[in-house]
Amino acid sequence: MAVFVVRDAKFYYGSYDITTDLKSVVISPTQDIRDSTTLGSAERTKAVGLKHCTFSGEGFAQTNTAAFEVEDVINAYYGTDNVLTSVFPYDEAAGNNGYVFYTDMAEFSLGGSIGEMYGFTIRGEGSGKLIHSTVEKTGNITATGNSTGTQLGALAAGQTLYAAMHVVTVSGTNPTLDVTIESDDNADFTSATTRATFTQATDETNEMETVSGAVTDDYWRMAYTVGGTDTPTFNVMLSMGIL
Repeated sequence: MAVFVVRDAKFYYGSYDITTDLKSVVISPTQDIRDSTTLGSAERTKAVGLKHCTFSGEGFAQTNTAAFEVEDVINAYYGTDNVLTSVFPYDEAAGNNGYVFYTDMAEFSLGGSIGEMYGFTIRGEGSGKLIHSTVEKTGNITATGNSTGTQLGALAAGQTLYAAMHVVTVSGTNPTLDVTIESDDNADFTSATTRATFTQATDETNEMETVSGAVTDDYWRMAYTVGGTDTPTFNVMLSMGIL
């Protein structure tokens, strides 16, 4: 297995990309281990309980009031349940893997000591599933098109495909972005079937859509339609994963 240096990791929180404010982020998947020992037992026994995860991060706070500040992001979502969060440890190139989950921000601290960088720490609790996801599209979308697609696999009965969309900046006049999830049985998507549709985006937004199994198609992609004038542009992160 190849090793790598953490350099181009990405962190999306709700409708914001706060990557360049962070210097580190840690995701900790855990599961409860419960004591199931009964009377008369000579040894303790344990049972696996519920799964959950936490995340934490550290970064540098900006002091230029005209600049984008991570404090504004945290304040925008502080006290909000189930904020869509995406973390990709390599970079955001299509085909790379990362994690998508809902989080509740539990702690946000600002401070520093003389001679040191003014920084912050964040800590949150995951809510629901931790989804191992594959990047489909990142960066600016300016025209109608689709992602190349990924052979994620067929959906068995009981499995679900999770698709995440973060729209972090929008420009143009009356811009609209319609994103759908498509599947097919071949890499060329010659007979693509639409499986789910996101709410039309006209501003910064974030959303998770799901597709329930069984679905025999094993190739998946995200198609998008752009509307508006004056070069409508949407900066996005689109990803998918199956659980």
